[in-house]
Amino acid sequence: MNLSSSQWWSAFVLDVLIKAALMYWQAALTTLGMIVLQGFEPLIPFILMAASLSSLHFLCLFFGNRFVGSLQAMNAQRSPVMKFVCVLISGNALFIVSFAAVLSVSGNVYERVLFSTMVAVTNLVPILLVAGTGGLLGLIKRLA
Repeated sequence: MNLSSSQWWSAFVLDVLIKAALMYWQAALTTLGMIVLQGFEPLIPFILMAASLSSLHFLCLFFGNRFVGSLQAMNAQRSPVMKFVCVLISGNALFIVSFAAVLSVSGNVYERVLFSTMVAVTNLVPILLVAGTGGLLGLIKRLA
């Protein structure tokens, strides 16, 4: 994945914000709004949990990038778009397996895999937004 360091940081921050918002919304819905009345203090654990999930996701993307890079050394050159898709697929598959393994220590593996897959969908949103924006800006620069 050929993203700059600022694009990686942007995707990480966006990923943390999306995950924290989804978890906070779910907690507010579960507690019937009582958590909202407590101010910003309950928001800190949700941000820390979101940051840890995002860190796991970006670690899995790093390993997925290394895996695809090792496969690319054996095969002919692939297009950058194909490499990007392969890294996303392998990184998210690794995320689903590792997160489901951590959650399913107490059993009920099927539900944990489904939950991990739903969380993996939220992983795609920031990466695709940042990569799409970067590609669009690059196209505009070339045309101007």
